[in-house]
Amino acid sequence: MITQSYMPVEWNFGENPSDGRGGEPPSDAGMIRVWNSDEESESFEEVVHETTIQELIDYAIEGHISRDGKVYDSEAVQIMLSIKQALQKAIDTIDEVIE
Repeated sequence: MITQSYMPVEWNFGENPSDGRGGEPPSDAGMIRVWNSDEESESFEEVVHETTIQELIDYAIEGHISRDGKVYDSEAVQIMLSIKQALQKAIDTIDEVIE
């Protein structure tokens, strides 16, 4: 058994939009699904977790946010800047292939 992940947005477009498993297309393009599969097969045996990029960001912020809705602690600021840098790298990668 191996664990893999995918972004259902890959199946949002075309003649038969779906979530890649025959369901409705996700409303959030940042949806991430994690599933288990047989090593010899690409088939989905079981989706074990579903989240969005935004939920992951919110979770990271939640642990460090002050009462006024800001992050001030220097270590927490570094965490946020590291996440921002990783997201920007992903955006840059997309920009490179669509321009």
